Amino acid sequence: MLSEKIVTLFSNDALKRFTILEAYAELKRQGTFSVFLSFIDPRTDCLVEGNFQFYPNPVKTYSNMGVCYLTEHLGLTLKIPSSMEWWATHEKSTFHNQDITLTCPHD
Repeated sequence: MLSEKIVTLFSNDALKRFTILEAYAELKRQGTFSVFLSFIDPRTDCLVEGNFQFYPNPVKTYSNMGVCYLTEHLGLTLKIPSSMEWWATHEKSTFHNQDITLTCPHD
C-alpha cells in the first residue's frame, strides 16, 4: 500500500522519513531536489558524476520509462523515475557502492 512504504529524504542538516504520499507533498513544498547520478555521457564516453537538480513536476515520456522527472546536463536530457514507490523499494539498493538518495536543498 502506498501510504505504508517509507522514503528517506536527505536535507543539508538532517534526514527525514516519509510515507510515499508525504514524500510527494514534501518535494512539492521544497520546490527542487537533487539526486546524485553517475553515468557515462554517450556523446563523449566520459564519466559524469554529480548532484543534479530536479523539479517535482513529473513529465510523461514516450520511452519505456513512463512518467519521469527530467533535468539536463550540457544538452543531454537526464531522466529519473517519478514513482515514490520505486524509490521506496530501491532506497536500500546500491550501485557501485553508491546509495540511491533524494536530496532536498533546503527545509
